[in-house]
Amino acid sequence: HIFLTKTGVYLLVFDMREILDSATRNQSLKYISFWLRSIRLHAPDAPTLLVGTFWESIMQKEPLILINEAIESVVHDRFPQIASNEEEELLFYPVDNKSRFGISYLRCKIESSVRNDRSVAQEVSVKWILFLDEIFAKKQKEKFLPLSTVQKIASNVGLIDANEQEEALRLFHERGMLIHLTATETLRNIIILKPGWLIDALSMVIRDDELHQYDMKDIHIHGLVADFQLLKNKALVTRDFLEYVWKEEYTDFFLDFMKRTMLLSDWDFGNRKGDRFLVPSLLKVRSKVTKSDSEEGIQCIFDFSASFLPNGVFQRLLCLFIAHSASFRSENEDNICKEPSLFKCSGSIEYQPGSVIHLLEDSERQRILVHIEEKKLARRILGIIRSMLQKLNNDVMSGGLKWNILVQGQISGNGEQSIMIEFSEAMKQSLSPWCDADENSNEINIFHSHGTDLEIFLKNL
Repeated sequence: HIFLTKTGVYLLVFDMREILDSATRNQSLKYISFWLRSIRLHAPDAPTLLVGTFWESIMQKEPLILINEAIESVVHDRFPQIASNEEEELLFYPVDNKSRFGISYLRCKIESSVRNDRSVAQEVSVKWILFLDEIFAKKQKEKFLPLSTVQKIASNVGLIDANEQEEALRLFHERGMLIHLTATETLRNIIILKPGWLIDALSMVIRDDELHQYDMKDIHIHGLVADFQLLKNKALVTRDFLEYVWKEEYTDFFLDFMKRTMLLSDWDFGNRKGDRFLVPSLLKVRSKVTKSDSEEGIQCIFDFSASFLPNGVFQRLLCLFIAHSASFRSENEDNICKEPSLFKCSGSIEYQPGSVIHLLEDSERQRILVHIEEKKLARRILGIIRSMLQKLNNDVMSGGLKWNILVQGQISGNGEQSIMIEFSEAMKQSLSPWCDADENSNEINIFHSHGTDLEIFLKNL
């Protein structure tokens, strides 16, 4: 999701043999569905071409029809951005990389989609084109460039004004030609020419250690065995370990990047500050998940079922909660919160000493459940989660996430089941505790988080 942009032409490539094989068909169709929804989330108007590989293993019309019918069962009419194969009356383009079958026709369709895409018709100065060409000339040898170097390149082609340089870089970033993040000074000072460099760095931390094993002999030589075990067992990474895998020089850049994309957060429980970080995507799966250890409290639901709850959203929400908890403790040093209990799809976190919040991802029903043990905090916690979801939606999901909020509307002690009602209806009824006045905090403005520095955002919650 980090590299998906609003403009461009997307190719979704799949192995046709996997759809024809009954053992792998469902998984392949899930793969296609996931990426179609992800592209729609970030780029609802971007043309998308489905490309089926290994034609040479099929070479018959009948299997193509079966594949098309299987894809139609997933697509229906929910993805109008799909650019169909009109010549063969298919939703996809069969190709073969070895024989080059179908490649020329696919190339023509890509070029046609680009020409018909209004978003690429923006006129720019010739200086901007020269600027981009000079940057790309460095791409053969360099994976990234310092901002100072890029500014010199701009000046050499006559692009002197600093604001215009930033505007050009912003456009190049939006078009996916390079990566230039500006959330912090450290991020701003590096322009990434090859996204693979960034992906390789992230995969040094976020990886399946059974499939991609570390060099344990080298880790032992560097005295980092305990650090490795901490990462493997608790999803906590030390700065020493990061400097080891990232070769120290670019540690601050990668740390800033992972924080701003909500892939990592500070972990200062146990009186440690600045040397440990949580990587929520590495959390273990809990064998049995319960709503809460306490029957007390109240709950609400963030329901994404009408659209899509992508992988990673829940883990990013955990990341923001941990970061917010760290921010709260730094301003209230006398209030020591207990260490959270975290798993890949659930977490129990103290919002403040004695006030526990339980979060649970229900991926099957596409929703996030929140159980708040202290009812008087219901309005406050609901506002914080709404703000956090809006923040990660703006900063990471291109504003494409859609959700509905349900709150517990009836709390009965006589065994009756609680009723979940729309939050909008709860507001009309001034339903307690969701609409109770919160004397200890200001109202949270959830609609102005876009572009706000993450640390400032967290402090203002």
